Amino acid sequence: MKGTNRGISLIELLVVILSLAIVGSMAFQFLWESNTRVARNLSQAAKADRLRLLQKSVDQDLSSVYPNPLEAGVLVGSSTDQETGRTMIETRILESDPNAEPALYQVKYRLQEYPEGSGRTALVRALDPDLAEGDSEETKVKPVFTLDVQESLDWKVETTDWRGATSPSKL
Repeated sequence: MKGTNRGISLIELLVVILSLAIVGSMAFQFLWESNTRVARNLSQAAKADRLRLLQKSVDQDLSSVYPNPLEAGVLVGSSTDQETGRTMIETRILESDPNAEPALYQVKYRLQEYPEGSGRTALVRALDPDLAEGDSEETKVKPVFTLDVQESLDWKVETTDWRGATSPSKL
């Protein structure tokens, strides 16, 4: 009887250690996922803020090209391609010419998230509603302005009106 009262056996000790390891692993996974979720939400909020600031800058640029505020760009929506990480913003521009009927142009421009310091340019193109149905996509678009992505929070917007005049601005 004296030999059976040795305290904790080796098997019990292994079971306790394994149980603590499983509980610790689950706690670590929970903390990791919650931190990742918070970081993702903050990243999405920062991206939404950047898009709002960019849209405000684009609207100001368009207002300088089109004196009537009603002719400036109006944000329609934005979406991000999960595979490429590319963001598409859709803007509508109402161009009014005193000699012609007002035409509604749907402008789509793409923003790509690049590492800081790498300069990239995205061309803004407007669908021309006056062209024929059978025309190819290349002939239906005309450049509006370019976006130079200089850093993740540093956007340079250069607005070009249909006559070729430009008005650069930096956000």
